[in-house]
Order: sequence, then structure tokens, then C-alpha cells
Amino acid sequence: MTEGADDGRKAAIAGDPPSPLRIPSGCRFRTRCPLAQPRCEQEDPALGAAPDDPGHLAACHFAFTPAPSSSALNENERNA
Repeated sequence: MTEGADDGRKAAIAGDPPSPLRIPSGCRFRTRCPLAQPRCEQEDPALGAAPDDPGHLAACHFAFTPAPSSSALNENERNA
């Protein structure tokens, strides 16, 4: 199923869901995240507020920064 499916079904999220019995090290969503980098495996991201909206919170190393370049993402996929 693709994102934006218009048949009433929700789009599937790629990757492996985190195990509730064996929570992965670092960011627990790194196995499903297209932005995941080696840092995500080692460091649990802190909960932070968006600079322009203090009510918007996220726990991600890249939540409020520009996304890594596509070449960095492709390198990450090769190393996975």
C-alpha cells in the first residue's frame, strides 16, 4: 500500500515495528525511520520543543533540523 491511498485504508509504514518486549537501543523508531543514522542506534533522542511552536514536542535527533542529504540517507541504507 502506498502513502496517500484514497481507498479509505491507511498507508502502511515501511520498516520493522519496534518490539514491545525488546525495545531497541537508541531511538525506538529507528527501524522504521527513513532519516535514521548511526547516531539513532546509539543515542536515545531527547524530547524537545519546536523553536517556532513551544507546544509542538518531538523526540527525534532530526525533528527541528534540516533532513540529511539523500546521499547520506543512501549511505545509511547500504550500511543497514
